[in-house]
Amino acid sequence: MKTSKIAVVLSIIVFLFIVVAGILAFLNSPPPAFKSGVRFRVEKGETALAVGNRLEESGLIRNSGFFYFLVRLSGKNVKAGNYFFKTPVPAKEVFTVLTEGLQEIVTVTIPEGLTARKTALILKENEVISDTEEFYECIKDSDFLKGLGIPMDSAEGFLFPETYNFYKFMDSYDVVSMMVGEFFNVLNEIDSSVAGNADKLKETVILASIIEREYQIPEEAPVISGVFHNRLEINMRLQSCATVEYIITEIFNKPHPNFLTYDDIEIDNPYNTYVNWGLPPGPVSNPGKVALSAALNPDDNDFLYFRLVDVDTGRHHFSKSLTEHNNASEEFYRSVKK
Repeated sequence: MKTSKIAVVLSIIVFLFIVVAGILAFLNSPPPAFKSGVRFRVEKGETALAVGNRLEESGLIRNSGFFYFLVRLSGKNVKAGNYFFKTPVPAKEVFTVLTEGLQEIVTVTIPEGLTARKTALILKENEVISDTEEFYECIKDSDFLKGLGIPMDSAEGFLFPETYNFYKFMDSYDVVSMMVGEFFNVLNEIDSSVAGNADKLKETVILASIIEREYQIPEEAPVISGVFHNRLEINMRLQSCATVEYIITEIFNKPHPNFLTYDDIEIDNPYNTYVNWGLPPGPVSNPGKVALSAALNPDDNDFLYFRLVDVDTGRHHFSKSLTEHNNASEEFYRSVKK
């Protein structure tokens, strides 16, 4: 009788030892299938059970049941977000990361005037996104763009330049949503009537994207806007170098030119405002607040021309006639040769 009791006790001890060993193994060592550089996303409202199942399927934990038990025992919840595991970690760390919402923050500044392609490269360099191709697909997703209030076939022009606190390896759709959301916040501060008018919105963003690439001194942005408005009113071609540069770098995928040649300004392309009248079919950069405000609030002037006359300060000379413009150009070239 005593022998049988001892056997039962030993069996229980062995069982408990196996259970404890299993729990310790689960908690303290990553599973063999756990690979380096794994991105894992928890959706809003997703249950711990569902998350545990996906973690096991992804090879991040050994047993989803243990994970679910651990979450229930702790009284915590998994938090929605984008998580990145650079190297394999034990289940207890996976548990801590997901229940504490430990997403790594990356502060990134997107300068004014960049194209979507160059913006994507900065985001990838800073590990905000892992794939630029996914980003490019996202900014051309028609259903997604419609939901964001963008009346165009691309988010080019709507990726607002700003300093952002992103998480590492976010979904491209979340990144674009943040940037477009900031665009509309700023636009509504300038003029709340524009966002609801598709034609006005499109014209504003396209013109602002050109102004962004042309001005260097903020005070000159409304003056440059006035020049472009004057040209549009009399059906005069905009003749903006920024549109030709966009063709070369973004459509032809060539390096940014140091200067434009006569062949460049004669390129047969809808974006070329040297050969086509009116605005180009889409934005040529992502404008900031100064350019957006200038596009909507042009200076009331009679100027039709402008040219850079001070390379150091970025100052332009504005002219009412071609003769005056040419004289300013000749004076500039003479000063450069000295």
